[in-house]
Amino acid sequence: QLDSSKIMDDLLSGYQRSLMDMMFIGDSANRNKVNVIVADMIHPKLPAAHYLDRGFLENELKQVVGEIYAAEDVSDENIVIIGKI
Repeated sequence: QLDSSKIMDDLLSGYQRSLMDMMFIGDSANRNKVNVIVADMIHPKLPAAHYLDRGFLENELKQVVGEIYAAEDVSDENIVIIGKI
């Protein structure tokens, strides 16, 4: 996994970098970062609470999203799982 600060530095213009430095008081490289993973499906498809089983399913998800803080059903077909690496 690459540090997004290095990737963003190549993509931002000088003006955009100066705005980032201003917003983060010269420490934009160490700002809090967020990873977002979007998937078409998850197998097995279960209600969100079932992924917080303190067992196999939760351990598998922790490998991708880190420590899990919440799992919520957004709709009948969609869930959101929030974690922090």
